[in-house]
Amino acid sequence: MSAMDSRSRTALLLLVSTSIIGWSGISFAYRPFDSTDAAVADVGQLEVELGPVQFRRSEEERTLIAPAYILNYGFAKDWELVLEGRGEHPVWPAEETRSRLLGNNLFLKGVLREGALQDKSGPSVASEFGALMPGFNDEVGWGASWVGIVSQRWSGGTIHFNLGGALTREHRGDLFVGTIFEGPYDWTVRPVAEVVYEREFNTVETYSVLAGAIWKVSDDLSFDIGFREAWVNRQPVTEIRAGLTFAMSLQSEAMERSGRVLRHRTRRDAATDQSITSEPMTSPVAMVPSIKLSLEAGGGRARNGFEDSIFNGRGFVGGISGELNFPIGGVAYIGLGVSVLGSGISGTISDPITSHIRLLVPVDAIVGLTFTPWRVSVYGFGGVAIGDVKVTVPPFSATQSVAGWSAGVGADVQLTPVLSAGVKYRHFDLAKQDFSIFPGEAPSLVRERGDTVTGTLSWRITTPR
Repeated sequence: MSAMDSRSRTALLLLVSTSIIGWSGISFAYRPFDSTDAAVADVGQLEVELGPVQFRRSEEERTLIAPAYILNYGFAKDWELVLEGRGEHPVWPAEETRSRLLGNNLFLKGVLREGALQDKSGPSVASEFGALMPGFNDEVGWGASWVGIVSQRWSGGTIHFNLGGALTREHRGDLFVGTIFEGPYDWTVRPVAEVVYEREFNTVETYSVLAGAIWKVSDDLSFDIGFREAWVNRQPVTEIRAGLTFAMSLQSEAMERSGRVLRHRTRRDAATDQSITSEPMTSPVAMVPSIKLSLEAGGGRARNGFEDSIFNGRGFVGGISGELNFPIGGVAYIGLGVSVLGSGISGTISDPITSHIRLLVPVDAIVGLTFTPWRVSVYGFGGVAIGDVKVTVPPFSATQSVAGWSAGVGADVQLTPVLSAGVKYRHFDLAKQDFSIFPGEAPSLVRERGDTVTGTLSWRITTPR
């Protein structure tokens, strides 16, 4: 993969084609591309670009990408803060089976000239710049990148030209050129395409093309799919990308509507013909944008692997979690969550070998449904998971962080306007990891898989009107 990732390595100019097939009206719908557009989030608006599960195939390995995310927050007029990253999980036949967190970048993006994407005449011009941050199990070190973007809209479509450079984490120069084409904006589903050239000097040269579609559900929600074919040092790499983009404003219309609905309501008593003011209605679970903070406690079981030995473990699991949830319709919502769970899950075989999962930190994408009459919410979740594992083979031991994935389902019942209780099931797979346990000898291969069931007590904070 390249050193400059989707949105980090994008930039200005370079018209490489005269065929126009696109026009974008959603300034944040720049999944599934590597390049970006000359627009930013509105002031006070959070835009989330999320790829829950994606897939890449090369001659060396098959890789699941889960999740891939970009968070854009408009903090001033024509300026946004951008945070992005992705989890990668090699599945087969890679020599390196450890999961990794890559593309951890922090940028500022600003519109330098308002134009077609801001409903004004002429091209829109923007720039994005910032830090390439260290990864986990890969991409050690810091780097920096700068990109420029020019976007122009015509009656038939929009084209975005990108040109940028970077100092990679390995302190090598990198050049990126990309062009996005989008189909007519008034189409509910519009075709999209992209061509890219990137060169990390003296190391990697990449050509790629992407074809796909964007389905605009509303001004604040879209879904995308893209098929990318790349040639990295002339070796083919195929990637399937699919995800969604959504936006939420702290002063959104949804909040205003829910605020009006939740006021005291007045009705007429049929017998006395007098006005009666009812108790204020409380918002059902996840009907408005909200933050949910939870305590979790329960138990778990693990299937531990040490070289060719397989043995089971069990123990207590408990900790805290936080979620940021956004409504996307009358009953549905989506969100992002992170949990920090202490664990006593431990297993031993007679050799003796003991494997102890001491900490589990999942980062999840969430999709749920709220059933208003019963004040019940059911949801599914999945994403990257990081574990802290200790393996002991007396008198030696080793502790390492291991990255993998997890997924599960849960349900909540609202008890009061701010409190809810629920249950959550999670399956986790921390993949394979080489543990250096015995001094002077080759590492031992360790794998941790298992399941947890926890009860939850949650406090929900809604954005004030």
